Amino acid sequence: MIIPIRCFTCGKVIAHLYEDYRNKLQEHVKEDDSSSTYATNDIYSSKKTFEGELLDELGIERYCCRRMFLTQNDTCKIISHIL
Repeated sequence: MIIPIRCFTCGKVIAHLYEDYRNKLQEHVKEDDSSSTYATNDIYSSKKTFEGELLDELGIERYCCRRMFLTQNDTCKIISHIL
């Protein structure tokens, strides 16, 4: 896991939330509940993905911080597959 300690844009500390995000995301993938891919949001009457709902739950609301989680590549897994 190589995630920056702070968001590149706003400087908010986010690294401590990544492990929770990853674990909950893996649990969701293992459940393979494809029927509930989108969750409705009553405030904006739009649909959010599971990842979006999870980031809301963790308190990551700025789009710059969300970008850090959604675009993160787990390089440790990639390196272990190569070796």
